Amino acid sequence: MDAATVANTLTGRGYTLAVEDHRLRVRGAEPPPDDLDRAIAENRNALAARVLLANPPAWLARLFDLWWSGHETPVRLSGPSGAAEVYMVRVSIKNIAAAVAAEIGMDPLEWQRIRPEVEEALGSWEGAA
Repeated sequence: MDAATVANTLTGRGYTLAVEDHRLRVRGAEPPPDDLDRAIAENRNALAARVLLANPPAWLARLFDLWWSGHETPVRLSGPSGAAEVYMVRVSIKNIAAAVAAEIGMDPLEWQRIRPEVEEALGSWEGAA
């Protein structure tokens, strides 16, 4: 069962999902049955990402807007000579996925594990140009 199916099954059975204190919370009248509990465990990060991306906080909505607009920002980085140089950079899917990963308690270096959820959210972003 993938994360989308697990989320739809849970909400269809009256459970609510939320990200609180960098963790996925699943609430319902009773604990999920064993099969759903296993599916939650197997898809925890993707589920948490889906929940956060479905109703993004302001900082995440800003990243979505910057990604869609292609806005470039000057950043000072060490250049080939070792001296600080100005480079123009854009927000990338990697940047957004790493930020989401950190917000849901994942290691940001494992951002690729939630890339599909980020790409889906970007594709359906209401603020898209």
